[in-house]
Amino acid sequence: MSDKQSILRGFQRLDPPSSNIDFRATLSDLAEKTLGKNTIDAQAFVNTHLKKYWNWFNEDIDQQRRRGILPYFTVVGGGTYALSQTALSFQASFDAKEQFIGQLAGARPSFLRKIDSLTDRQYEALACVACNVLGARFKVLTPPGNEGGMDFIATLPMKSTSHIFSATGSEIRIIGQCKKYQDPVAVDRIEQFLQTMNNVRHRSDRVKKHLPAWFEEARGPIIGWVVAHMGYQSGAADEAKRHGIVLSDTLDMAELFSFSPSFHTSDSPATRAQRLYDQCQALI
Repeated sequence: MSDKQSILRGFQRLDPPSSNIDFRATLSDLAEKTLGKNTIDAQAFVNTHLKKYWNWFNEDIDQQRRRGILPYFTVVGGGTYALSQTALSFQASFDAKEQFIGQLAGARPSFLRKIDSLTDRQYEALACVACNVLGARFKVLTPPGNEGGMDFIATLPMKSTSHIFSATGSEIRIIGQCKKYQDPVAVDRIEQFLQTMNNVRHRSDRVKKHLPAWFEEARGPIIGWVVAHMGYQSGAADEAKRHGIVLSDTLDMAELFSFSPSFHTSDSPATRAQRLYDQCQALI
């Protein structure tokens, strides 16, 4: 994991503060905690790299918007290196709906830290719990080991008012793979998954024995979904896009669970995150 990734991830995992955030001071603190620098070296790091990390931080906010993620932070105007956490801004609103959004958004750091702690196998189970939240009629976590390159299999409903796409059996059929790597997924891993998808579509002996009867009986399209803890190299993302593979990362998972109206919204952020952990553990 690069220093840049470590710092940006550190900001996303900060619990909502009671006031605005001093970017300079927080960057120094994260340089100590995530990069292992002592106090003097951390301050020197900030003095040298402040503007570069500020620009990267703002690019990260813009990228979150493009991905459909509610930005974790809002830059405070006035030419200062100051931030406000978006969750707190929503919680301070006079609109009840926005207050609720702020409450849900405030759980994201807790979810991220809990997902960080998952083992490889628990991370595979995480995708099955996500399928439940998305309304899966069927889902299965494949056995560990020789599972034909498939970590989870599910059917997800298509949102449509027409019976052609919404009738029972027309659900999207998901073949999924999870990567709890500490670096972005490279293109060769996507290429391997594309071979798995080809095996599924042609029902090769390598995968046929792992496909449940309900998967065979459904008539919806077959879609590949890869969930990677640290995201993807640009070449891997491009290759997946060319072949219609859905890509998600841990940031997407935290967003999904935080804003799910069915995922224990009345509980505290820490309790919601622990419930997620418990559900992952219960599947393995």
